[in-house]
Amino acid sequence: MAVDRWTAAIAVDQHRGTIIYTYVEPNRVKEEVASYTKSLLRKVSKEINLSALPILVVLLHDESAILGQSLAEYAVLEEINETEKSQFGHLVGAHQEKLMKSIRGAVDALIKKREYITALNKNMGVQRLSRVGTGLFEKIYKRPITFPFDGFNTARGNAANTCYELTLELMHGKLDYNGITAKPIEVKNRATKVLRDTWGIFNQNGTISRRPALPVIRFLTENGMTPCPLTINYLYLKQSRPFASLLLGLISHRLDYS
Repeated sequence: MAVDRWTAAIAVDQHRGTIIYTYVEPNRVKEEVASYTKSLLRKVSKEINLSALPILVVLLHDESAILGQSLAEYAVLEEINETEKSQFGHLVGAHQEKLMKSIRGAVDALIKKREYITALNKNMGVQRLSRVGTGLFEKIYKRPITFPFDGFNTARGNAANTCYELTLELMHGKLDYNGITAKPIEVKNRATKVLRDTWGIFNQNGTISRRPALPVIRFLTENGMTPCPLTINYLYLKQSRPFASLLLGLISHRLDYS
């Protein structure tokens, strides 16, 4: 399911990776579970001609059986009907709340052990989950487009509006660096960070360059790649959105045909 979802992910706001939290019983040998999991991930990766899949398995080895006991008790309480609950008053609800707190604490403690499994040959070691995920993506996406465009994480960020504004100007041949510097500070900072500092699409006189500085964007423009669906596949960062890919696509289009 995770593989199918990933291969079908085309839009830039669709997630590209999956984290699977796997409960490992106290009587199971953690090393055996880890070995089997890695072998399975490698097998599926090989079947679709990839070195690795964007799937990260987090083992939750319940050696002390605390998590398993709490889950079992909680499951029993979930099966109690309303008549039985009324006989115990508020005790059922109070105990459920106590168990849920225990479950969350146990899960958090097991996650902090950082038992991560991927299809990569390299052992990821004891690292933060974000670093492991980044390392995995770097092996899969060889030429990602850096997109440090803030404002997509909140509804009030207005990042889509900024992309829309820049896109319209690009479509009408009005986008240049001199115009960007005259914009409101928020728009100016975003456009400068992405278009000038990261992608390097401006010439010294402020016009759009035919050879952007960022290699992957230069590759797209020089090879005549079409604006949207192809460029969408390169933008895997979670915070990117359709207007961003459209902006990149139109930059490629304008560079090719201007």
